[in-house]
Amino acid sequence: MSKITVTRALSELGTISDRIATAIRNGVFIGVVKGINQKPIGNTTFKDHSELSTAISASFSSVEDLIERQFKLNAAIVQSNSTTKVVIAGKELTVAQAISAKKYAEDKKLFLIVLRTQLLAAHKTAAAQNQQVDEKIERLLIATYSSQDKNQLSQAQVDAVSSPVKRDETATIVTTKNDLNVYIANFEKELNDFLTECDFVLSESNCSTLIEV
Repeated sequence: MSKITVTRALSELGTISDRIATAIRNGVFIGVVKGINQKPIGNTTFKDHSELSTAISASFSSVEDLIERQFKLNAAIVQSNSTTKVVIAGKELTVAQAISAKKYAEDKKLFLIVLRTQLLAAHKTAAAQNQQVDEKIERLLIATYSSQDKNQLSQAQVDAVSSPVKRDETATIVTTKNDLNVYIANFEKELNDFLTECDFVLSESNCSTLIEV
């Protein structure tokens, strides 16, 4: 076994599938021979049984060794990621947790988009409804006190008309968060801080973390 950095292991792991495919395509795993002399037929590359057997053995070994190397590299990386700790945006995570959090960052971005869209729509709906309330009160004041100058009405007279309408028809925005704007801002900042630091921190960790393969 030898020690290598996670960065080097990831680099090798990224190319090993192609190497396996090449070894499989170029490999000779079966042959046919004839007669007591066991002369290879169907493939003139090999002059005798011994040469054919050597090639077959080498082909199997090449593929099997690469597959085993691939497995060991991946297993070592997974083991390292599950135990190596990093600090990103003030939070301590394992490398595996950080990778997972980065993977699902798009879901958080979508959440932010939907929150903003729904909040804007709610504000528009509430504003439109409350505009209608104001207009209705205005009409009722004119109808109720048609003989009087609206500007001369007492507060009690205005309230007598407006209060029931406001009570029954004023729109308010409903959410379980005390201040959705603050919630959105904090959620976005936390996500952006994480994404800003994540790649750099993971790269540093991978360059300094040794694994045995």
